[in-house]
Formats: sequence, C-alpha cells, structure tokens
Amino acid sequence: MEPLATTPGSQAWLAPPQAAGRFDPARQSPADAARWPTLNAPGRRREWAASRALLAHLTDLGERHASLSHSQGWSAALLAPEGLRVGLDLEWLRPRDVLALARHAYDPREVEALEALPEPERALRFHLLWTLKEACAKALGLGLMTATRSCNFAESGGRWSGAIASEGNWSANVYAPRPGAVLAVLQVARAGQPLPGLSCHEWPEPITAPWPLLAEIRSVPR
Repeated sequence: MEPLATTPGSQAWLAPPQAAGRFDPARQSPADAARWPTLNAPGRRREWAASRALLAHLTDLGERHASLSHSQGWSAALLAPEGLRVGLDLEWLRPRDVLALARHAYDPREVEALEALPEPERALRFHLLWTLKEACAKALGLGLMTATRSCNFAESGGRWSGAIASEGNWSANVYAPRPGAVLAVLQVARAGQPLPGLSCHEWPEPITAPWPLLAEIRSVPR
C-alpha cells in the first residue's frame, strides 16, 4: 500500500464493531468490491464491513490508508506522510499457549523473558511483541515468520529497545486502546528523513482519553 502525501503527521484510527452499521458496499475500492461477495463467514463479513466503513470515513476526510488491521470486530487504520514505510497491527488478548507459540517463532532471548513473567503479564508481553512483529512485516514487506525472527525487542527496567530488518530511522509505539487490546504502530523513514509525530483517533465516536502507552521504541542513531 502506498504511503500518503497529504497528512502532516501520522494518525492511528480505531473503530468498534458498531462501525459495521455504517458500511456502504458501493463505496469500496474495486478490489474490495470484488472480494466482498466471497466472504461467507458472518464474523469475517462484520470485520470487513467495520474496516471498510472506517476507510470510507477517512476518504471523506481526504485521506487514504497506509496500513489496516482488524481483530474481534474492531478495526484500526494508519495514515502516514509520503516516503514512510509503515505498519499497524491490532490484536485482542485471547487464551492461547503463548510459550509454545513464542518458542516456535520468537528470538530465544524474547522467549527467555516471557518464561520469567507470571500470568497475565506473560500474555500481554506475548501480544505486545506479536503486534510489533506484525507491524514490521507490513512495513518492511516481510513474511510473518521472517519478521518474527528478524525483528526483535526487549525491555529492561521499563525501557524498550529493538532491532528490525532496516537501516533507516524508525519508531514504534504500542498502545492499549481498550482493556485487553494491543495496537502497535511502526514507522520507518529513509536515512536523513525525520520521523513524524503520531496522533490517535477514534470513529464514529471521538476519542475521549489518551490510549495507555505500553511501549515506545526508537532506533539507535547511527
């Protein structure tokens, strides 16, 4: 997906499942309109409807999306200035064997850190890392398993650090926009290009309080 040319700063948007009620099939892109009739699962159709309603709203604002994600009926979109590579991922915490998944996909140091945490901190940390890695996959054009192994993050004393498969400047923010939800945003700039600020928004109801920030990570200056 192409970066944007019209947004002075980056914007993360969140829409609840109720946004599906504002979906207009006639306002989809040609590619989305062709796919819409093939979606048979009711849950998948509701997620699709909510996310495309959000995109139609952003189009009304004169914007085009640069990254899109949805989970449990909720939708998120990221808008970004021209020249950035960006990725966004939204996940809701759900029961799963996070250690087994991490041992299969994560860096051994990340697995070790997860093993040292009690529940529910372990589940939250797993999803925080997962959304970061999904955002990396989208921004850098990587396969998901490649991103889970080559983009790694660590926390020590409340401070986060990371390494991703890019030589450019980058920043990552991870939020908890709702209890049980984790949303990660990654922005990657060319060498010498400044990284823009990031603002958070909700639709169709406006945001009423800042989203709690779970992690803020910046590349090490070269």
